[in-house]
Amino acid sequence: MVMSAILKDLRAAFGDVEAAPYSVVVQRGGYEERVYPARRWVCTTMAGPSRHDLVTPMFRRLFCYISGRNDPNVRIDMTTPVVTLVEPKRSEGEKNGEESEDRKTSHTTSNGTSSPTSPSSSSSTSTSTSTSTSPSPSSPSSPSSSSSSSLPVYTMGFLIPASHQETPPPSSDKNIFIEDRPLLVVLCRRFSGYMNDEVVAKELSALHQSIINNGEEEGVDFSRYYVAGYDPPFKLLGRRNEVWVVKKVNEKRLNGCNGSDVSLNGVMVKEEELGDDDMLHLVTENGNDEVMLS
Repeated sequence: MVMSAILKDLRAAFGDVEAAPYSVVVQRGGYEERVYPARRWVCTTMAGPSRHDLVTPMFRRLFCYISGRNDPNVRIDMTTPVVTLVEPKRSEGEKNGEESEDRKTSHTTSNGTSSPTSPSSSSSTSTSTSTSTSPSPSSPSSPSSSSSSSLPVYTMGFLIPASHQETPPPSSDKNIFIEDRPLLVVLCRRFSGYMNDEVVAKELSALHQSIINNGEEEGVDFSRYYVAGYDPPFKLLGRRNEVWVVKKVNEKRLNGCNGSDVSLNGVMVKEEELGDDDMLHLVTENGNDEVMLS
C-alpha cells in the first residue's frame, strides 16, 4: 500500500496521471475544435485583479482536498490538466454571494456532495455552460475593504478521476465544491513555456484572431475563457498549456433532424433519449456543420 502510494506520487510529479478525455472534431489554422464529455470536477473560486496571483492559493485548496482533506479522509489521484475558468468582472453584489444566472442551477447539495445523477446519464439538454452552485467567490481583500470596482472571477478545477466520478468525496472545506460540468465544445490554442497573465492574454488574442480569420466567430463565447495547464512547475522543457473558448451549439439541430429522430450507429433514436456520450459521438462523427448541440 505504501509503495503504491509512493509510485502514484512519483507519476503525478512527472505528469503521468489520468487526463480529461476529449475528441478532436477538426483542426484549423492556429487552433482545434474539441468535445469534452460531461464529467465531475472539484473546484474552487476566487476573485481578484490577477489570475497569476490566485493560482497558488486556489491550487493549494484543491490539492488539500485530493490529499485527504475531505469527509472520508481519502486520498484522490491527481489528474490533468488543471483548468481555470476566467469570467467577466462581477458587480459587488455578485462577488458577495449573488450568483450569475447561469450558475443558479445546482448539481451539488448544501454540504457539497454530488447529486445522484451521473455524467453518463445527464440529459441531452445540458449546454456548454457548467451547472453548479459555487460558494461566494473569495476575494483577496475583505468585503469591507473592497473597492467599488468589480473584479474578474476565477474558478480552478481538477477533474475527479474515474474511480471517484460516481460518488466524489464531499469536501470538508466550504470553499470547495463539486461541479457537474456538462458536455463542452471548445476551440483550443496550445502553447508552451510558463504562463503569466501577459502570456495568457497574448495567446487568447491570437486564438481570437485565428477564429475570426477562419470565419468561425459566430456562436463563440468570447466573454469568458479557460486556461489549462498540464505540467508540474519544475518541468522546464516541453511544457503544455492551452487557452479555450466555448463554442455554443444547438440542441435543436442534431444531424439536421430539427428535433426528430437521430441516426446513432445506424439505429434511429429519439433526440430526448440521447445522453452526453451519444451527443459526443454525433459531434465527432459529423462535425458542427451538421450536428449542433445549444
